Amino acid sequence: LLTPNDLSNSTRIKVKKSIDKPAPISRYLGKLTAGQSMTISSSVSARNTDNRVVNIDSGEMGRQLSWLDGQLVFTGQTLAEVVTEISRHTSMKIDVPNAELRKLRIGGHFEAGETDKLFYLLDSGFGIEVNKIDESHVELLKKHSKYSLENTKRN
Repeated sequence: LLTPNDLSNSTRIKVKKSIDKPAPISRYLGKLTAGQSMTISSSVSARNTDNRVVNIDSGEMGRQLSWLDGQLVFTGQTLAEVVTEISRHTSMKIDVPNAELRKLRIGGHFEAGETDKLFYLLDSGFGIEVNKIDESHVELLKKHSKYSLENTKRN
């Protein structure tokens, strides 16, 4: 545990070639043990840190660490969460402009950095159009059924 006044050699950073300066620690954020996760926001106050600590069961921990084996495993995460995680492993920019689509729950196993399988699954199984803007940018859009397109034309 580090507190603002507890700076050791492990918390020193190089500022210039030969000058060490203590890394600033602005506030105590809590204590984590094995099997726990914490989300930290820049707007979080030092109070009520316990409500940000989440216990993770071994199955979820395995899923979250699957990237270490080159796999990304999703078990009902939202499309927004899936896109965020996939984006960490590829240079492709993936936009989901529709708020309803961002909430869609997705599951599957994917190779880290491989987007083709994800895009195929979204297109064939979830009715999502993968609109390729260029080689490094796609947009995920809600497909319209023939019926809804006919209704749109009438209105």
